[in-house]
Amino acid sequence: MDKKVLSRFEAIAEYFGGVQTRFDDARRAKHLKVFYRGRKVFVTREACEACISYQQRMSDKGKPCVYRPSARA
Repeated sequence: MDKKVLSRFEAIAEYFGGVQTRFDDARRAKHLKVFYRGRKVFVTREACEACISYQQRMSDKGKPCVYRPSARA
């Protein structure tokens, strides 16, 4: 049975391709709804899927979610 609530690190590994900055930037931009238990950060699978689908919709419109500028300039 899949867990409905994921820790920050489980969500990073499963939904954000192992990239911690993508998770943190989406959270700071309020595109990803998280909740806290003490100092630990948790997120639901539905919130992760909603965030990823939002990013995909924006990309399909030609306006990809870019949280950090590229170092290549």
